[in-house]
Amino acid sequence: MIRRGRWKLIEVFDPQGVELYDLDSDPGETRNVASANPELTADLLRELEAWRQSVDAEIMRPNPDYDPAARPAKRKVKQAEGECCGEVEAPGNVD
Repeated sequence: MIRRGRWKLIEVFDPQGVELYDLDSDPGETRNVASANPELTADLLRELEAWRQSVDAEIMRPNPDYDPAARPAKRKVKQAEGECCGEVEAPGNVD
């Protein structure tokens, strides 16, 4: 993510792309205007890449083991006293 004045560019990795927002007219970042401003988008993306290189930032890469079709197994989760128990999808261990 990089900001220049009224503009905010976000590089998105899943799916790959960029988002550009005019924070003066859209402070809630609801309208991606990257396709309407290709030169500014490309310029900010170059600036972001130059910054990454200057600080030797690690580049994000897709996880080759990620399977979007795989879903976590449902398991029992302890609830606070007086609450009903059920099955939920939750990562990690629960004691």
